[in-house]
Amino acid sequence: MLLLKLVESVDSSESLMTENDDPFETEAGKAFLAAAADPDADRQLLYKLKNANRELSLAAAEAWSGPLYEAQVPWLKSVLSSYKPEVVIDVGCEQGLLTRVIAETLPAAEVRGVDKCAPAIELAESDAPSWDAPAPAFHVWDVRDAWHAEFAAGKVGLIHASRSLLGEAIAPDAEEPAELLPGTVPASAEWRREARALAGRFGFGTEPGSVLVSVERTSLSGALRWAKVLGEHGFKLVPEHSRLLAAPEPMQPGLQIPAIVFEHVEGPGVSITAAELAAALVDLPDPADPGPHTSFEGQALAIDARQGENLLSLSWHGGTSRAELWRRPDGGLVEVRMDEAAGTVVWLLPGWNEAESVERITREATALANGRQTSCDPLHCE
Repeated sequence: MLLLKLVESVDSSESLMTENDDPFETEAGKAFLAAAADPDADRQLLYKLKNANRELSLAAAEAWSGPLYEAQVPWLKSVLSSYKPEVVIDVGCEQGLLTRVIAETLPAAEVRGVDKCAPAIELAESDAPSWDAPAPAFHVWDVRDAWHAEFAAGKVGLIHASRSLLGEAIAPDAEEPAELLPGTVPASAEWRREARALAGRFGFGTEPGSVLVSVERTSLSGALRWAKVLGEHGFKLVPEHSRLLAAPEPMQPGLQIPAIVFEHVEGPGVSITAAELAAALVDLPDPADPGPHTSFEGQALAIDARQGENLLSLSWHGGTSRAELWRRPDGGLVEVRMDEAAGTVVWLLPGWNEAESVERITREATALANGRQTSCDPLHCE
């Protein structure tokens, strides 16, 4: 199993399962797949079904998250080696795949894995004695509950959380308002309350110099909201260790996940802007590549364009769509299109005619105002 070999030191001939075994064909596997196909399935029930046994748990992790782990494991080892904390807590550790990476990378550290799914903790506890490191302590525990005494009063040197905070311990991102650009729409009162409570616990359990490693399945908007709340509690972004991880899934081949490192610093709250976070996570594309640029890259380009004062044209369409035209320092144009349904799409237009671009956007806005649908991106205009 590729995922198993990624996180453990085993001979390449060792195999977790026989050639004819398929965990998804077992009764437990079929129950898990049925629940996974149900968009209304209870998440905790899904986790329990997935962790019914070790083979199914690992097979599900590889099927859904194998590419993510391939990018995440070497990155995590690098971060851990940079800090070498004495005490680490892995929040939402599940069956312990990444807890093992932590324990084997930091054999001298005291490592604890926590998860509210009891079957997952049982799998981690049974597997840990075979690791090439002292076995961590595991706890069935919800991070939203009161901190254990051993985690309190600044003892934890590093908190690691992989897809276990936003949308899990904190209200799902889906409940947040849609944003055309990160930082432009306030978070809901419920989200702020839950995020601040959790950030406060992290601040209480750590001290200046401690580190939070937060890998979250969220958008740039969601990551910015989380970074702002953490900043209120003294956690500062560490740009050199933060990045986007490729996490392609069967239904989302282009999926990327922000992996962000924060350091607990002394003094008052720490501020962060959308531009600072985008610069830490996203490498801007070659200016000669016209696009279209979407997702994190598109939003980062839109944020970057807005840093200047070169807005040429602005038009709204029915209150849900927006087109902006910016002049680049090299004389080219940046066309930013934002739509509540389609998201942000950016085109880089070197040597483009400004007057023609303004006329094209104006023509499209007029057509939409008159109830006519039109497709008028820079390269394909009807």
